[in-house]
Amino acid sequence: MDMFVFAKRLKECRISRNVSAIELGKVAGVRSATIYRYENAEFKSIKQDRLDAMADYLGVDSDYLIGKTDEKFNSNILEKFTQKQDFEISNILYITKELISQKNVVLDGKPIPKELLEPICENIEITIELARRKNK
Repeated sequence: MDMFVFAKRLKECRISRNVSAIELGKVAGVRSATIYRYENAEFKSIKQDRLDAMADYLGVDSDYLIGKTDEKFNSNILEKFTQKQDFEISNILYITKELISQKNVVLDGKPIPKELLEPICENIEITIELARRKNK
């Protein structure tokens, strides 16, 4: 495992999901200080169950976190998300953005230019925020 790749990817995923180090630490069974050590590559090894717990919570493949692959998701991750009883709409947005950034996206069989993908994601975010306000 490349500790520096793991550190960078863990921090990126945690921040992009708006997850605190305290919250992620609870999931992994460690203190927030340990999460910060992971994110600063100040560790020698990490237990597999902790790695899996963090990857699952962040919605990414553990192989992505440790640098074995550049694909954030595998089909198992997407299945886990869709099997949860409480499926937060923010998870859908997160997955959508990540898949759009990794794959060629088409609309009606034609590739969508990259400059149009950002406004699409922004509109999804706006719609989610409006739904949250109405749901309160």
